[in-house]
Amino acid sequence: LMAKDLGLAADALRAGGIDAGLGGRAPEMYAAFAEGEGATQDFSGIVHALRATTTDRNGPAS
Repeated sequence: LMAKDLGLAADALRAGGIDAGLGGRAPEMYAAFAEGEGATQDFSGIVHALRATTTDRNGPAS
C-alpha cells in the first residue's frame, strides 16, 4: 500500500511538472527497501534504514 501511494504521489508531481528531487525517487527507494531488508518491517523501517546510512548524527534539522 505504501509503494502504491508513493507511486501515485510521484505521478502527480510529474503531471504537474514539479521536480521534487528526493520526493520523486521515494517510490523506487521504498520498493528496493521493501524487497530487501524491509520485507518483514512496517513502513517506518525505511526511516531507520536511512538514518543508519547517514553521516549526520545530529538529528533532524530544526
